[in-house]
Amino acid sequence: MPAKGKIITSDGDLEKAAGIIVREKFLHAGQHCAAPDYVLVQEKQKNAFVAQLMLKTRDLYLENSYELNMDRYCRIKNDVHFERLRQILNNAVRQGAAMVMGGTFNAPERIFHPTIFTDVPDEREILKEEIFGPILFVLTYQHMDELVHHSDLNADLTTGR
Repeated sequence: MPAKGKIITSDGDLEKAAGIIVREKFLHAGQHCAAPDYVLVQEKQKNAFVAQLMLKTRDLYLENSYELNMDRYCRIKNDVHFERLRQILNNAVRQGAAMVMGGTFNAPERIFHPTIFTDVPDEREILKEEIFGPILFVLTYQHMDELVHHSDLNADLTTGR
């Protein structure tokens, strides 16, 4: 089973790592087993990394910076799964996570825009189940030794090299 999270190291190439993660996460609207649910990035690199995530997402999946390019994106598989994703989004907002991109959807068409959250107050609560959709959480760490505390989040290393 693939890891559900990625770790960006302090010496990693943020632009390259963001490109890899955006392709892995938003391919098939995140509805595949290899799609990461979250990324761990060093706190001091968070803003630069999130900016790269947003840029790569726009480049790959959006036209005019806000309309989805449906030639490159797909719909959510069914109404039940769509509603489940909407609940994950609503729970994250209710718990205080900052939605920095996306969050828009069209329920009748089952279109759910790529969505990125930061500043997640209780990551274990939000990430306790697999997302299997186009919602990505960006978590932060100060030092590599802190990642031991994240070991139960099931992450692997993405250096972007």
